[in-house]
Amino acid sequence: MHTKTVVAASLLGLGLLVGTAQAQAPASPVVGATADTAVLVARAKIVEIDAKNRVLTVRGPAGNTFTLVAGPEVRNFAQIHKGDEIVARFRRSVAYVITKPGTPLPDVAVIDTAARAPAGHKPFGAVGEHVALTGTIVAIDTEAHTLSVINRQGGPVRILDVRDPERQAALKTLNVGDNITVVFTEAVAVSVEPAHHR
Repeated sequence: MHTKTVVAASLLGLGLLVGTAQAQAPASPVVGATADTAVLVARAKIVEIDAKNRVLTVRGPAGNTFTLVAGPEVRNFAQIHKGDEIVARFRRSVAYVITKPGTPLPDVAVIDTAARAPAGHKPFGAVGEHVALTGTIVAIDTEAHTLSVINRQGGPVRILDVRDPERQAALKTLNVGDNITVVFTEAVAVSVEPAHHR
């Protein structure tokens, strides 16, 4: 629990200091892909507010307390109240589609997104990155449920963990040399929610 609380503190600084006012969910260049997704949620309760210095004292789920400074970039500081919760959500997903050699493939694409709360609302911030790349399968480990992939333009070998049982079974149908288009998405959202909100 302590680790999750520290993560929440780190993500608060990242999420609430976002400077972009709008966010759009990027369209995936990988049609028909499903994703292996992991989500981490961390919560900390606000136990004290120093409004003059914009300092929050928060308590994590294990009872440990720490302080956070909300810089001038954090909108709507006046909407934060003692007893509110800071909630950090980290989401990571990997989606991919296998294609046979010779199939036309999409180019590498990187899309960054960001958002923050409009004026008058509880503070909220989110940042995300969406990376799509196409590579060639260079190794398949059906015991460890992994695929080793190298980008078509070169670079290091990336090892993809296959968590979904259906996909794990499908590893046996793949071949070294098959092309794979992979979309990595990472997003962090941090919000201040009323104490009664769950």
